[in-house]
Amino acid sequence: MALTVTFAQDVVRCSLCDNSADYQCKLCQVKLCCDCTSKHLSDKSVKHEVAEFTSQRNLDKMVSECASHDKYVCEIYCKDCSISICTKCVTGDHRRHNFISLEDFLEERKVEVLNEIQEIESTVLSEFKKQKSGMGEQEYENTIEAIFAHEDEVCNAVREAGSKLREQLTQIRKDNLEIANKNALEEKEIVNIIEETRALLTKNDPKDILEFKGVKCQVNSSSVLVNKRLPVFQIKHLEEGEIQSMFGALVNNEDENEVIGGENLKKQAWFHGYIPREEAEQLMKRNGDFLVRETMNTTDQDRYVISSFRNGPVHFKVFPGTIVTRVGRRATLIDLVNHLVTSGEPLSNSNPSILKFPVDRNQHQLDFDQIKLGPKIDNVRLYHWDTVVLPHMDR
Repeated sequence: MALTVTFAQDVVRCSLCDNSADYQCKLCQVKLCCDCTSKHLSDKSVKHEVAEFTSQRNLDKMVSECASHDKYVCEIYCKDCSISICTKCVTGDHRRHNFISLEDFLEERKVEVLNEIQEIESTVLSEFKKQKSGMGEQEYENTIEAIFAHEDEVCNAVREAGSKLREQLTQIRKDNLEIANKNALEEKEIVNIIEETRALLTKNDPKDILEFKGVKCQVNSSSVLVNKRLPVFQIKHLEEGEIQSMFGALVNNEDENEVIGGENLKKQAWFHGYIPREEAEQLMKRNGDFLVRETMNTTDQDRYVISSFRNGPVHFKVFPGTIVTRVGRRATLIDLVNHLVTSGEPLSNSNPSILKFPVDRNQHQLDFDQIKLGPKIDNVRLYHWDTVVLPHMDR
C-alpha cells in the first residue's frame, strides 16, 4: 500500500528559531541554524554531536508530517511505540521512551533487512539450489545408462544360456543322425545277406546248403544303435518380484552399504566375512545349515552371499532389490536373514533352501576386520591382513 506523504514546510527549520536548519545534533535530536549552533554547543552539561544537515534533507522526502504537532516533521523513531515522531513528541507523550533518530533507525532497518535477505539466501534459497542440484542431470544420465547396460548384460546372459541349450540340442540331433546313418549301412548289409540266403535256397544246391552256416552267425543282433531321446525344453517361470530382485534396485548412494549390510552385521555370529566358497561348504553338514559371507571377486552390489545346505551346498547372492522385495525398504541383510529363519520361506523359487541352523564363526577363524582391501592389478583384487593372533597349539 502506497504511503501518501505530505509536507508542512518545504524547508526544515531550526529547532531554536525560525531560520533554516544547516546542522543537527544527533545526540540531542535537534536541528540548528548557523547562529544557534554555537549557542547549543555552549551547553557543557551534556554531550553534543553536531553534523551537517545536508544528508538529512533527502530524509524529508521520505517522512510524513507529525500527526500530533502541526508544522513538525517526523524525524525520530520511537522503538517502544514503533512509530515515527517529531522532536516535540520526545518531551510529550513519548517521554522516557526508547527512541533514536529516524535516519539511524532507517540504517538499522536496512541492516536488518539485508541480514534477513542473507539468511533467506543461505537457508531457503540454498535448499532450493541443493534440491535443484540434487536432481543431478549427470547422475540421472549415468543411472539410466547403467540400467540399459545391465539390461544388455542380462539379455546377453539369457541369450547365452539359450544358445547353450540350442547347442546341446543340436549336438544330440547330430549324434542321432550319425546313429541313423550307421544303422542304415548296417541294415543294408543285413538285407543283402538275407537276399543272398534266399537266392541260395532258390538255387537248391545241396552242396551249398550243407556248407551254409546260417544267417544268424552273419548278423550281429546287437549292431542296432539306439538313438538318444530328444529332450523337451522345460520353461523356468520367474515371478515379477523375483525378476526385479535379481535384476537390481535403486538405492541411495550414501546409504547403499548400510541398507545392504547394516552396521551391526559384523556382530552376527553367522556372518563369516571374507571366506572362500569351498571353506563355507565344508562348514555346513546338514539340511538347514547356513551362513553369510562376503565374496572376494565381485562388486559392492552383490558382495554378500547366503550359503546354505539342502542335500548339498547352495549359494544365493543377495542384491539390494532382494532385501527391498522380501522385507521392505530400509531393511538390512540382518532383517532378511531373520525373516527367512522365522518365516521358513525358501531363499527363492529357484533355490528352495530353508534357513534353520546358523553356522557360527570359529574362535580361531581369521577376523574379517583384519582383512584390508588392496589395489586391483589386472582386474585381480589383492587382500592383506594385519597381525593375526593364532590359538595356542601344544607341541
